[in-house]
Amino acid sequence: PTTILGLIFFCNDKDCSILSAPRIPPLASFWNGVACLVFIAWFAFHAIVYLSPLGYITKGLQLRDGKRLEYRMNGLHAYVIAHILFAIGYFVLKIPVTFVYDNFLALAVSSILFSATLSIFLYVKSFSTGAL
Repeated sequence: PTTILGLIFFCNDKDCSILSAPRIPPLASFWNGVACLVFIAWFAFHAIVYLSPLGYITKGLQLRDGKRLEYRMNGLHAYVIAHILFAIGYFVLKIPVTFVYDNFLALAVSSILFSATLSIFLYVKSFSTGAL
């Protein structure tokens, strides 16, 4: 998180230096509800693609209890589907391509908050009976 936020604060159109004073954007640009929904939709899209029967299943490394978890290898499928959805959004729905650029800080903050929340939830969940 500090790397992404540091790059946003210290880099501008002319240079990117930690020796210059950081450019702190207005507080309102740190949060955007639409950007948060776009991030959640992106995450949900990848969860749906993971749960779909696309790709092949491979076994992971051996765990402490001797079992091996299975993983669906479908990265190429997710890549192609994402680009098809992007093309539909751009050409049919007329969604601007600059959305990510215009809302980069809000998307970064949304992803940081989501990642921290998910990490805390999974950490707490790991202490439940039968979790490991």
